[in-house]
Amino acid sequence: MRHRAATVVVRPRTPLPEIVLVVGLSLVAGWIVRTLAPPSLVRDGQRLPVGLASLPGPGTHHEAAGLAPSSVSDEPVPHFLGGAFLAAHLLAIALAIGLRLVRRVRARLAAQLLFATLIATAAGAAAMLAARFGYGDRLAPREVLLGGVEVARYAFIAALALVVIFGFRDETERIRT
Repeated sequence: MRHRAATVVVRPRTPLPEIVLVVGLSLVAGWIVRTLAPPSLVRDGQRLPVGLASLPGPGTHHEAAGLAPSSVSDEPVPHFLGGAFLAAHLLAIALAIGLRLVRRVRARLAAQLLFATLIATAAGAAAMLAARFGYGDRLAPREVLLGGVEVARYAFIAALALVVIFGFRDETERIRT
């Protein structure tokens, strides 16, 4: 009676959970940055005078009274996509670095919390950077910071859910047959 040695099949693992995390958080960052937008210079198809457009309207978060809003607030879709695109790049870089670093941590809970914190920090920073690039000094620093913190809260929960559900897997999955 001969015993056969188990063969190990190595196949590349799909990065789908990480891709979904980056895309989802970048869209959340773009959306929250868009909610911080100063009032538009265009209302009812007509361009408003700068003095009237810079006044805070009902339900806006614009605190820098007297400053004209940036021109990107007139074009919400390109600005949203640009902010989300910038956030996606920054988050992808943070995710690649973060996965390499936390795989070295032996304690599972500590690694999960470290990863979630890293992703939350990167997402918050990406949202604040997108707001600064998009609106410049037309947004109060407090509003930019609050927007970044809101994105970081969502990112922390999403990253923690990702590592709890999917775990930290190696680059390949090993299957014993």
